[in-house]
Amino acid sequence: MSGFLHCHDCGWYQDDFWSKEHYHPFRESIVNDWKKTLFSDRIKMPTHLMKKLLVPYEIDKDEKNSCYVDGKDLVASSLIEAANSIKAMKIKTYKDFEKIKHKWKCPNCGSKSWDID
Repeated sequence: MSGFLHCHDCGWYQDDFWSKEHYHPFRESIVNDWKKTLFSDRIKMPTHLMKKLLVPYEIDKDEKNSCYVDGKDLVASSLIEAANSIKAMKIKTYKDFEKIKHKWKCPNCGSKSWDID
């Protein structure tokens, strides 16, 4: 079972629960996309995404709301984001959560006002 665990009091959250077979940061579809993107020189993207990604980009001269980014920079940013998500995971699987859910408190504020979506 997947689930997005979050706190209603302080806003803390973590990625959906992982499983070895289905959802995790290195599932085949993601890794294949990284491989493909890594060897792309110019990828056209919406400019508003660049603030989040923090990668160098070149504004499209004809479309000001678009820009170009190098594939290796995009993959590097994605790997950093994946690493941060991995580091932030407090409870990796729903099975692990089932074992402790009756006593679990938010790791940020200690609240028991949490939810799984």
